[in-house]
Amino acid sequence: MKYIPTIAMVLIILGAINWGLIGVGAYMGGQNWNLVEILFKQWPEVINLAYVVIGVAGIWALYDWYAHSSKGKRK
Repeated sequence: MKYIPTIAMVLIILGAINWGLIGVGAYMGGQNWNLVEILFKQWPEVINLAYVVIGVAGIWALYDWYAHSSKGKRK
């Protein structure tokens, strides 16, 4: 369980970089720079799974952040 925050943070960072590349590609003439689709275009199930796993990591990080930020306020 102690590795979950690190794994979640890595997935969130990778997801943010992917979204950044998608945005830059759109500004560069509508090019597709979606790394998930580029890497796994033959396996649409893997693409969907990657999006779900990254989304779950984001939800978990939000929950973890809320849990840690509210700990100090309870007395």
